[in-house]
Amino acid sequence: MKDAERCFVYANERVAEVFGRPLDQIIGSLDTDLLPRDVADRFWEKDQRIFKTGTRHAGEETLVDASGRQRHYWSVSVPWTSPDGTPAIIGLSRVGGADPRPGGRVPGQSG
Repeated sequence: MKDAERCFVYANERVAEVFGRPLDQIIGSLDTDLLPRDVADRFWEKDQRIFKTGTRHAGEETLVDASGRQRHYWSVSVPWTSPDGTPAIIGLSRVGGADPRPGGRVPGQSG
C-alpha cells in the first residue's frame, strides 16, 4: 500500500521477498528508494491515474526482483481512503506460478 507521496505505508512478506529487504526497510520508504527510477516512475504514473480518477486498475505487470529474476504477475490496484482521510492505493497481485494472469500464460511461455 502506497500513499499519495509515493511512500509505502504497508507491505507483506511477499513484497519483502520481491524487494529483497525486510519489511522495516520497505514501510516508510519511497518507491524510488526501492526500485530503479524508471520502474518506480512507471508504477507512479499508473498510481497517479488511480488517485485522479478514483478507479481501479487491473493488468499484467513485469518486475525484476532482488535476485535478478524477471517476474510476470497480474496486478489489481484500488484507491482507498484511511479513516483519517488520507488517500492511498492498495495493490494486490498474483505472482509466480505457471499462470499468473487470469486465463493466461506467462508471456513467452509455450504450452
